[in-house]
Amino acid sequence: DRGTIDDNQKCEDMPQGRITSENETIAEIDKTDDGKKDEHLKINYMAHVQNVGWQNQVADGVTAGTTGRSLQMEALKISLDNTTPYEGDISYSTHIQNIGWQKTVTGGNVSGTTGRSLPMEAVKIQLTGDISNYFDVYYRTHIADVGWMPWTLNGQISGSVGLAARVEAIEIRVVKKDDPNKPEITSQKSD
Repeated sequence: DRGTIDDNQKCEDMPQGRITSENETIAEIDKTDDGKKDEHLKINYMAHVQNVGWQNQVADGVTAGTTGRSLQMEALKISLDNTTPYEGDISYSTHIQNIGWQKTVTGGNVSGTTGRSLPMEAVKIQLTGDISNYFDVYYRTHIADVGWMPWTLNGQISGSVGLAARVEAIEIRVVKKDDPNKPEITSQKSD
């Protein structure tokens, strides 16, 4: 009986939904919902840092690596947590001093070197597949003796190539293409 509550009845025993109009319940509204409430695209990444090793994973714009400690990043791992209906992945490549551009890797694989004391000098990151039609990947690097480079996106180079200026830290964000709060792209150094 929907109209009475027994003192011994638990919440899970209660009828689901409530009447919002004569024949419509919240449960029925949820069935017609577009289902996007829980959809997200989260970017996770880890930096391998000189004298430190692999740092803890960070996400969505948090700094990986170090600033103000003169420690070079040597490698990077990036992955996506994707609950959107769009297929795709993340691909990335690092430029390593004395080696050059590394082979492009995807979804959580290592780009760069470990145990060789070779600094990362630059990075390129991009989304692949259908997801790249709806989202952009923004990233910026912190360069030794320079500071934060400007935000860049979608496969462009962030860092230095051939200048022996090491990357010390990185921040990465995935943003919907129509998001008004996306990072500003400038040609000047970021704060």
